[in-house]
Amino acid sequence: MDEDWDARELRGERDRQVAEEVDLSDAPQPKMGFEGKTAAVQASVGEDLWEVHSAGGKIGEFTAGRGWEDFAESEMLRAVVRSMLEVMAGGLGRVMVAAPELGARLGGDVVMGLGAAGDKEVWRFVRDGLGELMVRVRTELEAWHEG
Repeated sequence: MDEDWDARELRGERDRQVAEEVDLSDAPQPKMGFEGKTAAVQASVGEDLWEVHSAGGKIGEFTAGRGWEDFAESEMLRAVVRSMLEVMAGGLGRVMVAAPELGARLGGDVVMGLGAAGDKEVWRFVRDGLGELMVRVRTELEAWHEG
């Protein structure tokens, strides 16, 4: 419980530091629905998108060339994939709070719903949904960098 509070406190401090260091008043706004958002919120969402992208990439690496049988038989592979999905869900959850329109475009609720899903549902997402999500996240990251 204290760890969660500490993590939120550290995140808040980092956001305050970014807001103080970065003046975006004259900068063009990203095309992601950030009108009126603070620099700290914009920076935080960018970091969250990168976190989602990184975790999704790791899932892709871990599961490349593997099938359902490999996933079902390997407790370690299932644990790693679920761990990375939790990281993705956390990042997407924060994006959905800070920028609901962006969260909706990315379909973050799908990933967040996988926490209680069975192994077959998780594998189905990895096989059929992860690639599409990664394309959407990559597109938003590119827009973020252009903005």
